[in-house]
Amino acid sequence: MKNVVPFKNSKSDTRSRTFEVGDGTTTLIKKLDRKAAKHLILVMRTQVKTLRDLIYQFDVGKGWEALGYHSLHECFQKELIRFYSASYLYRESHAARIEHNLGELLPVGKMVPERVLRPLHGLKPKQQRKAWKRACKATKNEIPTSSAIEKAVAKLSSKSSPKAKAERTGTVKLREKAKEKMEALGKQIVADHGRLFVQELIKWLNQHLPPRRATQS
Repeated sequence: MKNVVPFKNSKSDTRSRTFEVGDGTTTLIKKLDRKAAKHLILVMRTQVKTLRDLIYQFDVGKGWEALGYHSLHECFQKELIRFYSASYLYRESHAARIEHNLGELLPVGKMVPERVLRPLHGLKPKQQRKAWKRACKATKNEIPTSSAIEKAVAKLSSKSSPKAKAERTGTVKLREKAKEKMEALGKQIVADHGRLFVQELIKWLNQHLPPRRATQS
């Protein structure tokens, strides 16, 4: 069940919707009024070091709505495109959400490069946290490399994808059918020819079957 702060009345409620996070907690950010939203825009134009946090507050607090825009995308295009490229703004926006979702898993006081967080975009919050933990464990570092994150994400995706699940289920079913068929055939041979015939057949097969090839390491 998604643990988010509900809206009883979007017009009168001063709270903002929050993003679902993997550990079941939420970050509560008050909805911004026009004055506060305008102030954040001005700060974002100059303070690059804290831009990611500012974007998160602006997005979750619906600062773009307070300024009369229909979306964060439209607001970026009108207010910040002269100062930053669109791709940079969206990457930082995604990184901000991921960063806040990871929460206490991140090192205190250290900036995580956006390229490290990028592979986590598109995963569900719990998967983001799981992939981050795996990458940290693999690299033995509190900030893993982007390649370690990519490997952790790939492993998670392959395990959770419908295709992979179907393949695993299909393999199990084939093995079960083959086993059932073999058992039925064995019973039929014993019923038709007797135990002694089956024992002699096994001896003959052991003598005449080609040797198993050694597997290459």
